[in-house]
Amino acid sequence: MLFFDKLSDYPYGIDADYIDAETERLEIQILQLPPENKPLIIENITNDLLVAYYTEREYVSKKGANADRGKMLAYYNALSSVITYICGKTDFVYTDAFIKSWERKTAGNYFPFGELMRTNWRAMATGNNPTAEPAPPQRQKPRKTFEDFIIVDNKEAIIKTVEPIIAKGAKGKGLAILAKALLRRDLIRLETSQYTQFHTAIGNSFKGVDTGNVRGFRKYMNNAQEIPAAEIAAVSALFK
Repeated sequence: MLFFDKLSDYPYGIDADYIDAETERLEIQILQLPPENKPLIIENITNDLLVAYYTEREYVSKKGANADRGKMLAYYNALSSVITYICGKTDFVYTDAFIKSWERKTAGNYFPFGELMRTNWRAMATGNNPTAEPAPPQRQKPRKTFEDFIIVDNKEAIIKTVEPIIAKGAKGKGLAILAKALLRRDLIRLETSQYTQFHTAIGNSFKGVDTGNVRGFRKYMNNAQEIPAAEIAAVSALFK
């Protein structure tokens, strides 16, 4: 489930890389949906995050000054990502009914999301909303590259070996075989939550990568039985 696979049991709260990866995954999913399905998906995910945020907020309130606020802040950051970044990218504004329902649920409580939800973030970004408050700065994230995932010193040699492999099969299964081979040789660090980032980084680093097939890449990464061990071993043997 988006945003919950890790945050729901994450003991220390904020995990910016995970939230960024899940935000990008949500964006890709929404852009592939028919327009009429977009509002329901965004509002359902927002609703789930709001429930999680206020559940944690109540826990923190009961525990007092010694409470761990990390998980609550993580849900807050996830909500902010969806409300500003996703809505801006997909040209979506929350329905008034959805906003008012949450304003009623939190009546007399802290609800900082109402005005954010009423803002047309796409219009703000393009300058078509002159009467609105200035938009908060866009998230400026450096483009990740394949090199960012390599954890050994001889990065140039690894990249040089990878180039012809990419050229031969830069689709979902081929990239998954490559990633698993690199992991087997302890040449890269790649968490499950970083699959989308890794796929994007490969596209940023090499020509000819099928950047639209991130779903296929994740499918092969998550299902070991989909790839014969011999294929992974053959690619792994290329790295000396």
